[in-house]
Amino acid sequence: MIKENELSSLIDDSDTPLMLNNVVSSAPFEALWLHDELLSTSPFLSDTVLIEAGKKEDVLNSAMIRDVMVANPHAAKTPEVMKVLEQRVEPIPDELMAEIEAGKNQIGAKQELEINISDISSELSFSKSRLLDLFIDVNDYDSIRWVLDQFPEPMSEYQKAWTWFDEGNTSNGLSAIQNINLLSLPEYHRNSQSGYTVMAEIFNHLANDTSYLLQNDSVVVQALFALAGSDNPAGVAARNLLFSYRLVEFNPTVTFPDSALKSTRLSNNSKSRSNKAINGLHVFPNPANDFIIIDYELVMLGKLRLIAQDGRICYSQNLNAGRNQLMIRLNNFSPGVYIATIVQDKKVISSKFTVK
Repeated sequence: MIKENELSSLIDDSDTPLMLNNVVSSAPFEALWLHDELLSTSPFLSDTVLIEAGKKEDVLNSAMIRDVMVANPHAAKTPEVMKVLEQRVEPIPDELMAEIEAGKNQIGAKQELEINISDISSELSFSKSRLLDLFIDVNDYDSIRWVLDQFPEPMSEYQKAWTWFDEGNTSNGLSAIQNINLLSLPEYHRNSQSGYTVMAEIFNHLANDTSYLLQNDSVVVQALFALAGSDNPAGVAARNLLFSYRLVEFNPTVTFPDSALKSTRLSNNSKSRSNKAINGLHVFPNPANDFIIIDYELVMLGKLRLIAQDGRICYSQNLNAGRNQLMIRLNNFSPGVYIATIVQDKKVISSKFTVK
């Protein structure tokens, strides 16, 4: 529980709706702010936020969305996130997408904590199963109910109620079923309450009225058949009761795999993510306000410099060979015209840009 609370407090800074709203409502001029906001919460961004961030192509360009996704390596393991990235109008360059996809082979802090929680949950579940098996073997129903209280799950209240029927105390079982607080249950279990109540009433009737003949009560039999189609414990109980009174036959169905699948081949409809070739150096946006993106392609190591009109070197960084994009903040840049140059070996390539 402590670990689960810790994870909950870390994901989206414990406020997914707010983080989601920040992404969805962001405007292009807020690009750098949104980029930094998402990175400050990484690597604990939820898939929901990552999906919406991937859609904000007018705000988060390829380099920015690369930064966010790389900082949250679990993004690469989420098909919905990757699908959004693949569907961007301006395809993310292959080299940047490769950095994102590298997350498939990484375990980030979010996933590590989730694995830790899963391991603890598995250990608790195993301990619970061992205790239940032990107490079921000796028909210790009080202890069974105690275990169910110690390890509460969505269906624990129903399980506790049915132990009264196993114990032969159908009145307590019916009362327990009728008094279950539906609001304490997940929504998808609430609709099953009427089925559990019907089964509890039938079992209670059978236990307390020895003259009652189930076969002759067409209304109850019809109710049992209706319940028998449900895929929940009430449905299982209804099927078992019908079968025990020989009111229904059990015909197992065996499904064989479709042999046609063996000859099915995967088609590769993937398209190149890059629809334009960058030859050397490209700087955008131009003119720029808060940041620029250096889009470059090098065949060997190079050195990037941003040079002011008076010749001052305002920024310098070594670049690896290959194609990539680099985001540079312009906090300390005065308005004016600058030249971005990349030197590799004896070759110099350059591009002008303006800071507003």
